[in-house]
Amino acid sequence: MVKGIVRRVIPGRLLAEHEYLLRRVLAILYRGNRHRCNICGYGLRAFIEINDEDRLCPRCGSSSRARRLYMILENEVNSEERILHFSPSGAIRRAYELRSDIEYTTTDYAGEFTADKCIDITDIDESENVYDKIICYHVLEHIEEDKNAIMELFRILKPGGSCFVQTPFSEEMYEDQSITAPEDRLINFGQEDHVRVYSVEGLKSRLTEQGFRVEVLVMNGDIDEYYGLYPGEYVLKAHKPR
Repeated sequence: MVKGIVRRVIPGRLLAEHEYLLRRVLAILYRGNRHRCNICGYGLRAFIEINDEDRLCPRCGSSSRARRLYMILENEVNSEERILHFSPSGAIRRAYELRSDIEYTTTDYAGEFTADKCIDITDIDESENVYDKIICYHVLEHIEEDKNAIMELFRILKPGGSCFVQTPFSEEMYEDQSITAPEDRLINFGQEDHVRVYSVEGLKSRLTEQGFRVEVLVMNGDIDEYYGLYPGEYVLKAHKPR
């Protein structure tokens, strides 16, 4: 609702150019001590509720899944590591760009996110064994040749490195390459530009086939009201053996 009101008052181009500054102003209305965003550190009386499906930080715009990812990465990312982040969350991107102790590179192929590079995930123009960490969140469900993409992720990851992967998940994995119309993809895969629905085990199997050792991180605790996190979330940590 708040986002809709802002868009009606402020032209779209101006909103895009000054989103971060406008969010800082908006955040004043939500300031409090009941909640906290673990990415920007802002204290909140409430998150912005999105149809009971997500909770956004009014200051940095982080989603619940971005805050969960950031919490995981805080225990994983070490100094002097090279990190590649596909289709990055703006909140995480801004936080990691401030760190001088890591080499953090962002990429977005479709031009939907602010990023350093434009990389085709199925044909990555990088040498082997380059990155210590790769973040591939909500990307593979858009990629028709996902096995090629996973093979490329394995190739550019250093031995001993980890790739953090998440997609929307269902109980059963389903794909049909004959389904190409956006309206049919919406019906079958949940979004107009998705090409399949993964199950946790289905994605784990595809990662394993390319050589990864996969740990499934299961977030099944009670809802974390303080940080605005949801339970029942899965993250796959794909490790490249040394």
